[in-house]
Amino acid sequence: LVNAISELPPEPIYFPVQLHANVSPNEFSTLIQPALNAARRERGMTIVMFLDEVNTSSCLGLIKSTVCDGLTKEYPNLLIVAAGNPYRPEGSSRQQGKSLQDIVPGMANEAPLAYRLQMQEDAAASGGAQPEAANVMRDFFQVHPFPESFAHVKWLWSPPNKDAEMEYVLRRLTMTKAVPPSDAERFAQAIVDAQHFMRKTLGSESAVSQRDIIRMFTFLRFFREHLQQREGGVVSERGVLAKAVLLSFGVVYYLGLDTVLRGRFVNEVTRPLAENLSERGIDGTLQLPLILTEELDYYFANITLPHGIAATRALKENVFVVILGAHCNVPVTLVGMPGTGKTLAVNIATEQLRGKNGADRFFKQFVDVANSVIRYQCSKESTSAQICEVFEQGLRDKQRFDQNKEVDRRALVFIDEAGLPDERVESLKAIHYYIDRGDLPCVLLANKPLDAAKRNRAVQVFRDASDRDDLTLLVIGALGLDRKDSLSQGFVLGLCKAFELVTNAPGSQEMTMIQRPDSFSIFHLRDFTLFLQHLRRHGLRVGSYFSNMSVLRALERNFGGLVPLEFSCLVDVFFEMLEMEMGSNMVRPDAAQLRTVIAVLQDAIADLPSDIDI
Repeated sequence: LVNAISELPPEPIYFPVQLHANVSPNEFSTLIQPALNAARRERGMTIVMFLDEVNTSSCLGLIKSTVCDGLTKEYPNLLIVAAGNPYRPEGSSRQQGKSLQDIVPGMANEAPLAYRLQMQEDAAASGGAQPEAANVMRDFFQVHPFPESFAHVKWLWSPPNKDAEMEYVLRRLTMTKAVPPSDAERFAQAIVDAQHFMRKTLGSESAVSQRDIIRMFTFLRFFREHLQQREGGVVSERGVLAKAVLLSFGVVYYLGLDTVLRGRFVNEVTRPLAENLSERGIDGTLQLPLILTEELDYYFANITLPHGIAATRALKENVFVVILGAHCNVPVTLVGMPGTGKTLAVNIATEQLRGKNGADRFFKQFVDVANSVIRYQCSKESTSAQICEVFEQGLRDKQRFDQNKEVDRRALVFIDEAGLPDERVESLKAIHYYIDRGDLPCVLLANKPLDAAKRNRAVQVFRDASDRDDLTLLVIGALGLDRKDSLSQGFVLGLCKAFELVTNAPGSQEMTMIQRPDSFSIFHLRDFTLFLQHLRRHGLRVGSYFSNMSVLRALERNFGGLVPLEFSCLVDVFFEMLEMEMGSNMVRPDAAQLRTVIAVLQDAIADLPSDIDI
């Protein structure tokens, strides 16, 4: 009997409670009950209850009574620890002469319910965020002010300085033996420099955290093992390590930035490291953009894309990181405007991950998630209960998979349109609990960056406006054109320039005298992609390009929603650019060829699949 009792699992003494805006007072009382029961049962032991993100809750008054007013005084062995996000007055980062370190500790109670850092208006001279940072990160939390009664128990947790961060990274390097002792300080300094770069450039202490450092070690271990298998006989062990470190920087930091900030990251963080490694006799290319491009190409050489899908840089980056996140159990957030291939990337990545049952030999070494993706489409009305149920289903699947030790199968949660739920309700706060548990990989898709708390918990891949190279690949891949033919090249370039004008890409207005209407702002890459698909399905091929009437009909079907005068302006933009590149081979159709809205709708209805009943 004594032996049997000794083998029983010990009773827990630590009870984490994750709070968010949808937790009601009754739910809060239910959530803390296990800790109270343990404190009542184990009078001789200290029981710890951790209330996380308390100032996001809608029942802060009850929490205040629990923490400060002795609501739990009958449990002298219960230690309550609460944590919340600091908040500062709206626009506080624009205060002249003050750094973030000056502002964050303020925590003035006069602030409104929520705060936002207006990073794009910061001046570089004042040490604030760079203008590009507003596109990449939202330093925003939905929080309530702490009641005055918290003052005597409140302790401001300051972010680590560079020395403390350096000590932490060095200790992890030593503990994990991730790099040889002779290289530890060099690699640790590069990681600390990356952390400092992100905070400085994005203008927020919330830009990075200890989680990013942990992810660096996770990916370093993965890349080192995989590269050793692939290149161990060709590249030296230190060369493999250097490449693995740079790829880890690419995934954790570099891919989460826009084009401008990526260039700065290379110049300030990875290039000095590469030069140092080169001086120590490590051969080969050590420039992060080149190494990352080679790795993307290697993965895509083992992927067969569906017909008509172009392997653009954006698609490669998204697929690559989703594969890594699923295999390494690291949450991933894909951020980009509609039409940048986020959903397509998840579908392609998960389709490849079939474990030992996969068709491609390269992907047999990865986990199997292809048939165990739990999908959820967010809306403005999404609730915490719905989000929790998605993750709970994933946990049930995981429990079932874990019972079969012969199969390395894993459930993956896929949350689409994660930016849609109402931030005043903060239903997505429920995600924090499941991400922090670390039981399931998950992928979040959003058109714009999520709040700092979610960005901090996941690897982010950010795509700003598509560049000319990506647009060119998209057009050639979607239309199946010959990139070597001169007329085909002109047709592709003309379409790319026209779309850049319509979407007001940097420098595009210098290409024409046509005044761009503000209404063109409704169009995104998805409209252009659908335009190309329509052109391929229904367009009349004239040698190595498509006829002018085919282009016009595709524009009518996919760039609608404009008044006649504005649509005529859009047609002018496309054909001016096409004529500029193709001359007399592509002329604008006569205005009489334009169809009415009714005629376009009738054409669209006739194009519907036969099995759709309208």
